[in-house]
Amino acid sequence: MAPIIPLILEPILAATEKEAVIEVKNEKTAAEFDLDSDEDDDEDVMMEYDLEGVDEQVSAIHCLGNLSLNCSGLMQPYLERICEQLKKVGTYVHENVRYHCCLTFTQIAFG
Repeated sequence: MAPIIPLILEPILAATEKEAVIEVKNEKTAAEFDLDSDEDDDEDVMMEYDLEGVDEQVSAIHCLGNLSLNCSGLMQPYLERICEQLKKVGTYVHENVRYHCCLTFTQIAFG
């Protein structure tokens, strides 16, 4: 497994950086969109995520967690870089990305 880790780590880290496209579609402009509004005509507002991009990002984060948990000795030289990347993407808007970042930090700690 040791010779494989350096080969797969770069593509995995690159996949964690991929940001999903979020589009707000409505008849109003995005600047007029108000989350605190009590109006009933908000039904025409739609937010679209690029769920394939989110799934790819979550899978990469999950992969880093599993590698760190199960191959902790081999992943030791890369942990600082992985943690920095997780801090960067951990504030992402989609809840799955945030959840898997927290889970991966836990797996790193247990590893």
